[in-house]
Amino acid sequence: MHGPIPPASSNGGFRRRPDARWSIWTCGRACAFVTRISEGGGAFTPHLDACFLAVDDIQRIVFTNSLVAGWRPAENPFMTAIITLKDHPEGTDYAAHVMHKSNADRNMHEEMGFHDGWGTVIAQLARLVEGRTQ
Repeated sequence: MHGPIPPASSNGGFRRRPDARWSIWTCGRACAFVTRISEGGGAFTPHLDACFLAVDDIQRIVFTNSLVAGWRPAENPFMTAIITLKDHPEGTDYAAHVMHKSNADRNMHEEMGFHDGWGTVIAQLARLVEGRTQ
């Protein structure tokens, strides 16, 4: 390998304070989680089996699929993500910073629609949080 692989990042914002968004991400759950995805309106299928590495209250969440529940090594690790929430004059600045083990994985994630996908996540979280706190 010749130096670090450039990370992929996505930014957005919400019109609510960080503590409201924080509760959407954490929900008081334990250190492992599984996400599901629906492509093209089809059935939801497992998408990401991951583990939290760091949870800094109302500021940052770091998770990876290099580890799964019980801190067990994953069979096919793909990424580590850092979600950062900061106060902003209009609500919250949200940043998703994703790191991959190789350029090939980073390129595949980008081809899969990384920016659109994380942008959709930001928009969905904003709708959920803004509706919950009004």
